[in-house]
Amino acid sequence: MEKISTETIVMKKNMLIMFASIIFFTFLLALDIIKFWKLHIFSTTGIAVDIGFLVVLFSRIQAKYTCCLSEKLLIFQCTGLLGKKSCSIPLASIMGVYHYQPELVGIMRFRHSSRFHSALDGRDVWTAAYVQINKKGKEENCRIFFKPDASFLKELNRLLPGKVTMDNKKVILADMRKAN
Repeated sequence: MEKISTETIVMKKNMLIMFASIIFFTFLLALDIIKFWKLHIFSTTGIAVDIGFLVVLFSRIQAKYTCCLSEKLLIFQCTGLLGKKSCSIPLASIMGVYHYQPELVGIMRFRHSSRFHSALDGRDVWTAAYVQINKKGKEENCRIFFKPDASFLKELNRLLPGKVTMDNKKVILADMRKAN
């Protein structure tokens, strides 16, 4: 089987919003610099916050995310401003893949959460919940947020029957049954 992959899709509307944010924080940074230059008022926190927001916005815009699927692994890769980052998940350790639903307090506690999707991508966010063994040999619940296309989810559903597009409550119940 060849690898199936999906990449970031840049939406024009999201790009305009990000560029407007960059212009806004660049304007605030310029005001802080002019205030220091003309009035001799040095605001370290204002400059640091403006620079911090600009770095985060540039890293979110410039990053390219790729999800690859093989027979045994689900591989996430990010190439961005701060370097490369990748994560491989064995398909056997995946508890479920579900549509992301924000909640204030969840029943299930995830030890690690990673984001492998761009702010410029207009697709819906999905969550892959999986089990990982830590250095002490203890199981940890982890999750990865990503934005796949329909064909990628279809192929993932073929490899993981019954675990894809399920409700997040079913993932929690499956984890509770496994613990008992």
